[in-house]
Amino acid sequence: MIRRLTLASALVLISASAALAQGRPPSADANNDGFVSKAEHLAASAQRFKRMDANSDGVIDKAEQDRVAAFMGGRNPLAAADANRDGKVTRDEFNAAAARRFAGADANKDGKLDAAEQAAMRPQRR
Repeated sequence: MIRRLTLASALVLISASAALAQGRPPSADANNDGFVSKAEHLAASAQRFKRMDANSDGVIDKAEQDRVAAFMGGRNPLAAADANRDGKVTRDEFNAAAARRFAGADANKDGKLDAAEQAAMRPQRR
């Protein structure tokens, strides 16, 4: 059992490392069907929120946004998610922005993102 878990963990790390080596984050395609569903996109977004909310208070505050901006070369990608412009991004604001981003990327409105739609989203992160 432990051997299987170790092997599975190693495979996940290898695939994530390969994706990062290619200059892209690991795919949100959790079931590896070649598509990212809205649920998969929102789950990946929830994980991103969790990583950015360093103090786990449910809000990405100014200091946390500054860390993200420094990582992104000075650009704060979270500013657009701050719906009420209070300088903080709540989990609800972040989730709403993620849902809008998915809807905008789903060009054919089939409820999932194919490879081309996923590729078109990537420049938005830079």
